Amino acid sequence: MKRDAANRSRAITWRVVSGAAVLLIWTFFPIAWVILTSLKGDRLQFSIPPVLLFPPTLVHYARLLHDADFSRFYLNSLAIAVFSTSAVLAVAIPAAYAHARLRFPGRTASLALLIGIRTMPPVTVVVPLFIYFRRLGLMDTYLGMVLLYTAFFAPFGVLMLKTFFDGVPQEVDDAAAIDGASPIRRLLLHLTPIGPGVAAVAVLSFISSWNEFLFAFVFTAREAKTIPVALAMFVGETGIDWGTMTAGATVVMVPSVVLAWLVQRHLVRGLTAGALK
Repeated sequence: MKRDAANRSRAITWRVVSGAAVLLIWTFFPIAWVILTSLKGDRLQFSIPPVLLFPPTLVHYARLLHDADFSRFYLNSLAIAVFSTSAVLAVAIPAAYAHARLRFPGRTASLALLIGIRTMPPVTVVVPLFIYFRRLGLMDTYLGMVLLYTAFFAPFGVLMLKTFFDGVPQEVDDAAAIDGASPIRRLLLHLTPIGPGVAAVAVLSFISSWNEFLFAFVFTAREAKTIPVALAMFVGETGIDWGTMTAGATVVMVPSVVLAWLVQRHLVRGLTAGALK
C-alpha cells in the first residue's frame, strides 16, 4: 500500500512538473524569440533553419538610441503610466473603503456599475469619447490619456481593494471611531493591512497603462504618443524592420519586468489573497 501511494505521489509530481514546464516554455518562448531576433543581424533573422548560436549585434539598439522620437515616446509612456497609476490609487483606495465600510443608497448599483465598466470592451466607447475629447481639447494631451486610463482601470482597483478592506476586522474601525478618529484617519489605518493589495493594483495599473494600444492609437498624434503606438511605426509600406521593432519591444519590457520583480512578494500576496477572498 505504501509503495502504491508513493508511486501515485511520484506520478502526480511528474505530471505537475511537466505541466509547469510546458506552461513556462509556452510563456517564455515568444519573449526569448523577440530578444534573440533583436540581437541578430538582418541576414540571420529569417534563416531556415533558425540560427540559435550567433555573434550578437547591438546595431538595432543603436538605431533606437539615435531615434529622438522613440526616446520621446518612451518618456511619454512612462509619464502617462506613472500619473495614471497614481490617479487610480487616489480614486480606488477611498472608493473601495467606502463600498466596504459605509452603507449608502445605491451601493449595490454602484458596484454593479463598476463591474459593467470593467467588463465593457473599450472599442465600444471610442467614437463618443473621440467626439467629446475633440470638443474639450483633450486630443493628444497627457491629461486626456491619464483621464482615460484612470476611468477604465480604477473600477478594477476598487473591486480588488474592496476585498482587502472586507478582510480587515470591523473592530478596527469601531476602536478608531471610539478614539475620535475621523473617516480619513480610519482609512489611513487600513493602508498597512491592505498593503499587498495596493501594490498589486499599482503594478497592474502601471502595466495596463504602459501596454495599452487602442486609446493611445486613437487619441494621440504626436505630443502624447506612447511607446506601443511608436512600435507600430516600424511597419512600413515596403516591409517591416523586424530588428529595430524587436529591439524596441525588448526595451519596452524592461520597466514592467523591473517593477514586477521589485514588488513580486506583495504582488503574489495581493493577487492570491484577492482571489481567495
